[in-house]
Amino acid sequence: MIAQIAGEGRWELDEASLAKLNVLDNQMMERMEAGDEPGFHQALTDLLAGVRQLGAPVPDGSTEPEFCLPSADLPFEGVLEMLTDDGLIPG
Repeated sequence: MIAQIAGEGRWELDEASLAKLNVLDNQMMERMEAGDEPGFHQALTDLLAGVRQLGAPVPDGSTEPEFCLPSADLPFEGVLEMLTDDGLIPG
C-alpha cells in the first residue's frame, strides 16, 4: 500500500508495517476522542515517523497513494477534517 505524507513524499508499506501503524493510528484516535490535543499531535508525529521508518520511499508521480497523511504541523482542526471512522489509515 502506498502512503503519502503531505509536503514530503510517498512510501510503500507492507502488511506488517500497516499493522504496526494502525496501532499508532488507534492511539491517535483515542487521544483525539479524549480531547488531548498535545497527546494527539505527539501520536500524529509518531505515526508519521513510523511511515518514514517502516516504508520504502517511492518516487513522486510513479503511483497514486492509497491514503494521504497530513504534515505534522497541520493544526488540530485541519487533521480532524481528514479523519474517517478508521482514523487516518484505512482499514
